[in-house]
Amino acid sequence: MAPEWQWAEIGSVLRKKVRRSLLTADEAQGVWDDFLRLPIEAVGGRALASRAWDVARLFDLPTLYDAAMLACVDVASAPDGTAREFWTADAELVRRLGSDRPASVRVLGGR
Repeated sequence: MAPEWQWAEIGSVLRKKVRRSLLTADEAQGVWDDFLRLPIEAVGGRALASRAWDVARLFDLPTLYDAAMLACVDVASAPDGTAREFWTADAELVRRLGSDRPASVRVLGGR
């Protein structure tokens, strides 16, 4: 699951990588196509906005983008009642969350 605008975030990251020559246009297109096929549940509304604001304040995050991603874990429960996890490779976000980061945050690469 992700905020309903996740497509814009993913697309913006891919476009930046193409402009910086970190990905070719064809590679970015392939990743974009793969992304569009993922079974991602879109989450939105006032509950997400409110929780994102609280998360941004709690961790002193500069934008609501990352806070909204984190807030998805809090506003929607898993169908079988198991805990949701937030996976990220964003080292800066993990650094900002510090040692008090939520237990739901998992770091790609294992840090």
